[in-house]
Amino acid sequence: MTPIPISIPPDVFRFSDWPISVPKLPGTYAIWRGSTLIYVGEAGSRWKPQKPGSSHLKLRLSHHANANRSDVFTTYVFERFIGRHLPEEDWTLIERGVRHMTDYAKKYIRNELSFSFATTSNHTQALEWEKRIQYGELGSKPVINPL
Repeated sequence: MTPIPISIPPDVFRFSDWPISVPKLPGTYAIWRGSTLIYVGEAGSRWKPQKPGSSHLKLRLSHHANANRSDVFTTYVFERFIGRHLPEEDWTLIERGVRHMTDYAKKYIRNELSFSFATTSNHTQALEWEKRIQYGELGSKPVINPL
């Protein structure tokens, strides 16, 4: 079995530097909090060489970097790392609709998290790498989505 070509910290990209140059290709990515692997994902299920559309690494990582409301990773970050640490006044702002959990998640993602990725020529390879990482092939299982 060939090694997964995904970098581990400190050789990673910081979300605080977003946007960075990420290819519009299928692939697998790892998200880190310091040296701790917290999440692994894949992109490219509908990717075609002549028309990458919206199924590629660049868009998926952009959704994470910007804490899009429709992105489940944003919810995971809020639930696992932010929510219980918010003071009462922040919860009041959320309840009133003045702030949203994505505001807090985006700030956290940009300040605390980094990522690495590997491109593939097909989605099948991206899925295989994702599963292998979820099982611990990078040295530990991800905190949020282990297998």
